[in-house]
Amino acid sequence: MVSLNQVPLPKICFSQLTLRIMRVYTLIMPSSPSFQACRTCACSALRHASRAVTQHYERHFRGSGLRATQFTILATLAQTGPLSISELSAKLGLERTTLSRNLRLLENKRWVCAIAHCDQRIRRMELTPKGRKKAVAALPVWKRADAGAETVLRRFGLQSRPVRPPLRSK
Repeated sequence: MVSLNQVPLPKICFSQLTLRIMRVYTLIMPSSPSFQACRTCACSALRHASRAVTQHYERHFRGSGLRATQFTILATLAQTGPLSISELSAKLGLERTTLSRNLRLLENKRWVCAIAHCDQRIRRMELTPKGRKKAVAALPVWKRADAGAETVLRRFGLQSRPVRPPLRSK
């Protein structure tokens, strides 16, 4: 058996080497032609645009102590007055679990509170004076963000804003 220390290394003469650069191109074929239609998926495009708009608002709210989603909840309660979690989730277009998670954060900061209802299964949420003050202070931040949102929408070929019915409590 020969050990590696005993094997002589080959001598390489660099002056005789020729450097060759090879370029290799790979054609990436779609896995299935039937999925090409997905490139123009309305759902995917709107989700992408929605994330961009949300990031736009979040940049403006940075340093305010509020997230854009939290401001939306405070602003909605400021307009409607107390609402049950079901009513609020319907108005905001949020899943109840997502809304409950956000409300818990707002309750911990004492910006919203649950108020008594004759049916104990229903939890009605109300803006506190501290929450109203926070919403009023953040309103100019929201106005600046909202004024620039049209630019973000145009990047995605969207030029109009949603038309929603007025927010009214029951």
